[in-house]
Amino acid sequence: MTEDPPDLSRHSSMSDGGILEHLRAIRGSQERTEHDIKDLKFRVGQIEQTLAQHGTTLAHYSSRFDRIDARLDSIVRLRRRPPVKTAKNIRQYC
Repeated sequence: MTEDPPDLSRHSSMSDGGILEHLRAIRGSQERTEHDIKDLKFRVGQIEQTLAQHGTTLAHYSSRFDRIDARLDSIVRLRRRPPVKTAKNIRQYC
């Protein structure tokens, strides 16, 4: 005496067509999500490239500022040194 499995279709609130329609909606949502993720990956890649370029530019300017700073230090050191006494300078004071 084996019992037949219960007929679940009578207890389900969705028909086969309703289930398929629901699955199609899920698939469409998944495809839109995949498209959005690809778009976001592309945009993040562009941002990363831009940041890398800005980092390179910043490093270039930083080295230029360092050279300018060194030049200014040289100028300041030269101005602080006492003037060299030459014959021309001595004549100016006489």
